[in-house]
Amino acid sequence: GKAVSGRDAGDGVGTGDASIGIVAQSIGGGGGTSSAGVTLIGGADAPDMGGGDGGQVAVTLQDSATVLTRDDEALGILAQSVGGGGGNGANAFGFIAAVGGNGGAGGDAEDVTVKLQNDAGAVSTEGLFAAGTVAQSIGGGGGNGGYARSYGIMTSIAIGGSGGNGGDGGDVTVDNQ
Repeated sequence: GKAVSGRDAGDGVGTGDASIGIVAQSIGGGGGTSSAGVTLIGGADAPDMGGGDGGQVAVTLQDSATVLTRDDEALGILAQSVGGGGGNGANAFGFIAAVGGNGGAGGDAEDVTVKLQNDAGAVSTEGLFAAGTVAQSIGGGGGNGGYARSYGIMTSIAIGGSGGNGGDGGDVTVDNQ
């Protein structure tokens, strides 16, 4: 995902269950799934595919701006950077030997910053399980390793692939001035 930045100097009202006043997100794309197929001596995976990175996210509420949500499970501000999930390694089949593919690494998430620079404004929620501000930076999960299956008369070997590493999350800052 790319960097996301937003400034709000006006008023906003969200109504309805699970409504959101302001949404700022950057989400990396997920890695694909590779395929290997069947070979005479053994199957092996194509290169693994990692998830894309989430970009930086910044939200600034300034002046006398207000955000108000009025129903259950609503959010005033949702700011998040999310890394994409890693790709899946291929399953492998072969005669005598097969090696499953490794899962791709999850994408990293970047920093998330929310600045509430308002003298007379506010972020307000009304309703059950409602939150004023949710800010999060979540690294993507690693991909699944592929399994392996081999067939042989006297001997055969099958080695499954490893799961991919998860991505890192960035710093999260909420500054209420």
